[in-house]
Amino acid sequence: MFATLDNLEKELKSEITKLENKWDKEPKDDYHFHEICGVNIAIKVVERFKSKELLELDKWVEAFEKRTSEGETLSD
Repeated sequence: MFATLDNLEKELKSEITKLENKWDKEPKDDYHFHEICGVNIAIKVVERFKSKELLELDKWVEAFEKRTSEGETLSD
């Protein structure tokens, strides 16, 4: 899942580069600026989601390690 989120983030950053190139060709078209802002917001959403998922994974690992150190196993 993290690879998918990383790929999504890379694609969004690539889209920003494309929009910046369009804007360079059409500097009077402020619409590209607003598109870039929207894509940046999408990147921040992806980053927050990745952070949340990593935190949940970390909590699960801590709980698993605690159970295994107390002698429990996966079959219990």
